[in-house]
Amino acid sequence: MADDNAAAYRAALDRGNAGDLDGYLDFYSDDVVFGGVTPEPLDKAGTVAFHENFYSAFPGAQAQVLDLVESGDRLAARLVLSGRHEGPFLGVPATGNDMRLAITTILTMRDGKCVERWSTADMLGLLIQVGALPPPGA
Repeated sequence: MADDNAAAYRAALDRGNAGDLDGYLDFYSDDVVFGGVTPEPLDKAGTVAFHENFYSAFPGAQAQVLDLVESGDRLAARLVLSGRHEGPFLGVPATGNDMRLAITTILTMRDGKCVERWSTADMLGLLIQVGALPPPGA
């Protein structure tokens, strides 16, 4: 079963990398809980809105899986998301700067869909890369 979950996750990332955001978002169940990206966990509508906003700021962003660990209905992944800042992001107008965002995420799966996801990401590093904040020591 875990192999099926890993395959479903990789297939969803492949769809996202191909520019099929709707195909990627189909990976999330209708009752998904997505935490770690906002102060309160997101439901399905919030998950969709979060990803639409992110990918409008970084169109064509590519996810690369560095590590993927499976255990029963759980997946843990370490990813790097790379792209170019081409739209407003958190109030920062497009800069054209390239970015690389390190993400660690834990997903709970049911029937090939993600029902719960908790993520941490290097948002400070991302804000520095897009020019919203100065680099340390600057």
